[in-house]
Amino acid sequence: ESIVEIDDRTCIDLNQCKVQRDGTRATVIRPLPRVVYNALNRQRELASVLVSTAGRKDPLLETRLFVMPSETGCSLLDHATFDVGLDLFCDHIESPCDRRGRRWYIRSHECRRFGAVSFFRLSGQTASLAALSWWMGHGGIHETWRYILSHLAGQEITELEAAMAAKAIESPAGFDGAERLRAVVERHFHTQRLDLIDSDDLMGYLEMLHEEGLYRVTPHTLQTIDGEQHTILVEISAEVR
Repeated sequence: ESIVEIDDRTCIDLNQCKVQRDGTRATVIRPLPRVVYNALNRQRELASVLVSTAGRKDPLLETRLFVMPSETGCSLLDHATFDVGLDLFCDHIESPCDRRGRRWYIRSHECRRFGAVSFFRLSGQTASLAALSWWMGHGGIHETWRYILSHLAGQEITELEAAMAAKAIESPAGFDGAERLRAVVERHFHTQRLDLIDSDDLMGYLEMLHEEGLYRVTPHTLQTIDGEQHTILVEISAEVR
């Protein structure tokens, strides 16, 4: 891993933790928030001071970003060492304990999940899926959607899928599922012009249909001759005619 400057932006160049089918890890370059960049610099400064107490320098401090320093030198920071550090941090802040007195110890995948869900909720939700998918290194927004979906509550899922369904039926190039759902909406409101339907009424009706299990939506990334395009696929229950 290393810090690189691209178009006046500070980025981090690193290998993903997730192993691919061929056993390798993909190399990705992602923008680095200034607060993280400053934290990394401060950590390296502290590591240099600690190592220098033994009157030596460690080449790892010049070539690697994530290392575990000590008075005798540095070692690479692996998952096991990182988890030990998280345990010590949780002990220090006295994170909550369960009824049996067992402390909750945070893990790196929980940090990733927290970051992903926070970005999703604070950056426009469905509008942020493409950016979040790119940031997390997923193969497409459908993979990111499944990841986010597993961490949301029932009503929140209904509201999000209804919002995506509204976009799908308003699109002039909708797929079969979206066209069928649009027809259901038009019959219910007795109009073929969706722009005449009050947005709150439309969302309320779509949420009701979703709660009844009459449709599900999934965002997908499609490969076209013009590059990647993002679309919303609507799966209609057989009960809907």
